[in-house]
Amino acid sequence: MTAPTTIDLDTELSAVNSILGSIGQSPVTTLGVNTEIQAQTEYTTANGVLTTFAIGFTFESTSQIAVAVAGVTQASASYTISGSNIVFTSAPANNAAVVITKNVETYNTLANPEVSFIYQLLRETNLEVQSEGWVFNTEHHVEFTPTSNKIAIPSNVLQLDVHDDFHVRTTNVVNRGGFLYDRIRHSDGFTDKVCCDVVYLWVFGNLPQPFKRYIIQKAAVRAATQLVSNPTLVQLLQQQEAYARAICMEYECNQGDHSYLGIGDDMSYQTYLPYLGLRR
Repeated sequence: MTAPTTIDLDTELSAVNSILGSIGQSPVTTLGVNTEIQAQTEYTTANGVLTTFAIGFTFESTSQIAVAVAGVTQASASYTISGSNIVFTSAPANNAAVVITKNVETYNTLANPEVSFIYQLLRETNLEVQSEGWVFNTEHHVEFTPTSNKIAIPSNVLQLDVHDDFHVRTTNVVNRGGFLYDRIRHSDGFTDKVCCDVVYLWVFGNLPQPFKRYIIQKAAVRAATQLVSNPTLVQLLQQQEAYARAICMEYECNQGDHSYLGIGDDMSYQTYLPYLGLRR
């Protein structure tokens, strides 16, 4: 049997629709603003030196204009809009297709209070679940190098602590004002690198599948509790949430390679083999 080449993984949109379905609501086709192309002009460059192209249609705002060269959407810094023309800062390559489109906003699904509320629940639940620190978002021995004697903490860091600080008690760090702060020295100044264990926050689409399902089920329980007056539905969703968390724990145990002996990375331990006692 041929293995499937594509798998429909959960995105934020499908996650929101799954939660909406859990509480008996209709799905949405997009999250946020939906746009449609109302006009389009196409060119094919002939000599690789032309920099000015006529837009070819009327528009109300320059924000409606989008430009693509050879199928790649161009950043606004690569061209300017002068009257009814597009002027590139450098000429597109020879024989490249230049497509100018007029994109108009038609509706915004997040303007619906219920959809917006569920989307916010999904994001909050994603943050809460990842804050626990799992094998997929925890990294050890991460070095932070000071800049101007300070160590800035990246915005996607949920937790961090000095590696092996149970044995090395010379540093005790916390996040204070977005910078690493040493509670023992009462200072945020550092001259040397600091090795930390870090828990990161990843976007929903990059999470392992078991955790996506757990976040969806957990958010669905909160949505049903606050939006639907149906205790039976809430209990059913809570059972599904508990099952999804059990799958996450199975994933954590299988992937984490944990050991009660305290064996870390790049270490190994050979247990006692009874047959060695019989070998003479």
